[in-house]
Amino acid sequence: MSTSGQRKHGRSVRERAQDEFSSQDILAMFNFVSDAMAWIKDREYRYRWANRTLLLSFSFFDESQILGKTDHDFNPPYLADLYQADDSRVLRGETIVARVEPVGTCEALPCWNQTWKLPLRNSRGQIIGTFGLSRPLPSTDSPSFPFPDLVPVLDYMRACCGRRITNGDLAGLVDLSIRAFEREFKRHMQMTPRQFLNRLRITRAAADLCHSPCSIKEIAHRHGFSDQSHLTREFRKHFGTTPMSYRKSHFGDAGSD
Repeated sequence: MSTSGQRKHGRSVRERAQDEFSSQDILAMFNFVSDAMAWIKDREYRYRWANRTLLLSFSFFDESQILGKTDHDFNPPYLADLYQADDSRVLRGETIVARVEPVGTCEALPCWNQTWKLPLRNSRGQIIGTFGLSRPLPSTDSPSFPFPDLVPVLDYMRACCGRRITNGDLAGLVDLSIRAFEREFKRHMQMTPRQFLNRLRITRAAADLCHSPCSIKEIAHRHGFSDQSHLTREFRKHFGTTPMSYRKSHFGDAGSD
């Protein structure tokens, strides 16, 4: 078959598939995936579809309770803003593939999730929303945890992220050279150790800005930032605003600056 004939044949196969298979039927299959949450959001970050597992995680009975709403309707602002920042990146065409991230309260952070987020496009290739999937990983003390060699590093980051931590410190926990450790970490986590640690610190700092009366300087020190200016730079990168503005939006006038 000629190249042009193959292209025509390829287009006809795709067109027939679109005619024969309903997207709703495909999405319905995700209701049988009991160990993963799946969802679709539009460009305004509003939920347009969610599988049964995600609904149950919010104790919802049906989709009507989540459709048209955003993460800010169900999550603490420091988590909802982080999710929305991720969605903004995906709406610009980026993808998030198998990223490992802590979930739960910022004080306990009881488990790790693995998350995927992809742009959702229409037939003209325009990005009209995002598709996401997230599943909890086994606890780090479980033999089925997928990255057993990194367990000491993840546990140490979670417990001690407020301290000064170098890649040399982390590499020593798993008996690797610094360069070998950095390669291994990025291969599994899809980001560098420093990026991973900064995300963890920023999430915890944002939680304190919402709930703690401590000064911003104290919060910066508590969560491993060298000073308030350092926290401000990193916070602006993640949330597009300053810690002071964020606190005023979510904490009111309580607490000192």
